Amino acid sequence: MSSIYKHKHRGWYCCVTLPSGRRCQIYLGKVTKAGAETVRRNVERLMASNTVGIEPDPQIQAWIALCDARFRAKLQAAGLLAKWKAPTASPLLSIVWDAYVEKRADFAVSSLKGFKTARKHALDNLGDRLISEITVADAKHFALRMESKHAAAHAKKLVERTKQVLQDAVDSRLLATNPFAGVNLRAKIDRTKDHHLTEADAMKVLDKLGSLQAKVAFVLARFAGLRIPHELMPLT
Repeated sequence: MSSIYKHKHRGWYCCVTLPSGRRCQIYLGKVTKAGAETVRRNVERLMASNTVGIEPDPQIQAWIALCDARFRAKLQAAGLLAKWKAPTASPLLSIVWDAYVEKRADFAVSSLKGFKTARKHALDNLGDRLISEITVADAKHFALRMESKHAAAHAKKLVERTKQVLQDAVDSRLLATNPFAGVNLRAKIDRTKDHHLTEADAMKVLDKLGSLQAKVAFVLARFAGLRIPHELMPLT
């Protein structure tokens, strides 16, 4: 159990009752009541993980890592960090990206090409830096830049693929939280480029195509509705 109370002069304390029955007081400093309450809730979650002997969840681990070293020492002295491990230096974005693509043996050629394109945009805009340094603000700005420079569907794919790579880093315990977790773009369909190719016009195009392979590809797209190229490429 834990509770908060205000110091008689200024600042707040968090009073913690440990599983052993020992009570300890942790001075939080001159924070707001809401800030003190946030700390109290996080301490409760930290104590819960200690009680069952498991590591704190990723959000609490990230919170501990961001805490002031002096406050973290107070948590350590209270025995609350028994299951917490200080994060090691995270790898560079390029290394994480390449490792993820390499282990995705299920990727089709078109997916590999798409991730190669997304990699270039991610490194150009986020920089090839430690993934732990990428913030939520960086992720949001990246999404806005992609949306302003590219068609909506393409921008959405670039953001989704970057998010996918960093989520794998979270799953691999290389990163506490995914900065792209709450970043989403809507794919707006540009209907101004739509054009109905009539059957008569389709036959004119078919007559102009030189090879049988090109003719087959065109017929499958126009009359069978296959999406080009990724639904056509696996065919023999």
